Amino acid sequence: MDPRQLSLFATPAQRVAALGRSVKLALRSAVDASGWGRAEVVHRANELADESGVAMCAGNGALGEATFNKWLDLKSPGHMPGLVPLTILCLVLKDAGAFAAALSAQGLEIMGPDDRK
Repeated sequence: MDPRQLSLFATPAQRVAALGRSVKLALRSAVDASGWGRAEVVHRANELADESGVAMCAGNGALGEATFNKWLDLKSPGHMPGLVPLTILCLVLKDAGAFAAALSAQGLEIMGPDDRK
């Protein structure tokens, strides 16, 4: 089974426990597939946040590379991007895998244009 995929038969507690790891693995995969270094992803995410008038992080609002590294670090389960930063990262990386991982905790899937019938 894909490590990002959760069983529909898992308990809610098991789904929540696996959520952070699943999202982090999906983000890491998207970063790797982008061909950009982490510094470039951070730069592009901050640009989109600025253009959108939203903050990536508390404080000065800009995402730093150290925080981004924690968001991707499987050994830092307490460091997770919020909904807006996650949205920005998915848009910048052109990969919704992190959202798919988050939705799987609810037993949901992302439906694309090809899935509509």
